[in-house]
Amino acid sequence: MPFESHYNNHSETKQKDTNQMNGYNYVCEYETEEDVRKMYHYAIAPRGQRIAINWTPYEEMTTEDFKLWIHLGMPDRPNRGSNFNHKTLIEYLNKTIEA
Repeated sequence: MPFESHYNNHSETKQKDTNQMNGYNYVCEYETEEDVRKMYHYAIAPRGQRIAINWTPYEEMTTEDFKLWIHLGMPDRPNRGSNFNHKTLIEYLNKTIEA
C-alpha cells in the first residue's frame, strides 16, 4: 500500500496594498496544514528586497501595526526568542518613549 500523507499542505501569498508605509509593502504568506494555518510576514522594500517581520504566525498585522513597526525602525524581536504581536509592539513603543 503506498504511503499517503495526512496533511494537505497549501501555501498562498497575500499582499495588502493598504499596508504601505514609506514605500514598504506588507506581504503575508499562508501555510496551511490539516489543522493549522501559519502566517509568514514580510515587508517588501521600495527596491524589492524582502525583509522578514518577526510577527506572530497566528495573526496578520493590521495596517496600524505595520506602519508603527516601520516607524520604530523595523525592530527584529521584542525579546529573545519571541515574536511581536500588537501588545508587544505597543510595549516596545513605550520603552522607546521612556528611554
